[in-house]
Amino acid sequence: MTVTDAERQRIIDEMLAEQKEALRQRMSKIGSRSTPRKRRASRKSLKLAVKARVPRTHCKNGHKYTKKNTAYWAGVRYCKTCNRLDARKQWRKKRAKGMRKMREMRIP
Repeated sequence: MTVTDAERQRIIDEMLAEQKEALRQRMSKIGSRSTPRKRRASRKSLKLAVKARVPRTHCKNGHKYTKKNTAYWAGVRYCKTCNRLDARKQWRKKRAKGMRKMREMRIP
């Protein structure tokens, strides 16, 4: 017995609908007896249980994670381009602060 793509998609949609309904029922039970913080945490964990986490392919500024553009520090992945831009921004800020001090030190 072969399953067509349409049938497979229908089965997946039905399963997702059942999971969403079960999630709504659990949330209504949790919402009536928990604090807002607990409710947020449980809602997030239940949503993650329904929807699998997708690995990120881009950093928060939109740079693509490639072998050339990605580095790891203490097991954490970061974007080299963003890191370079942040370092440049900090250097300029530090330099401007030093220049301000030099101007203040001048004797007219």
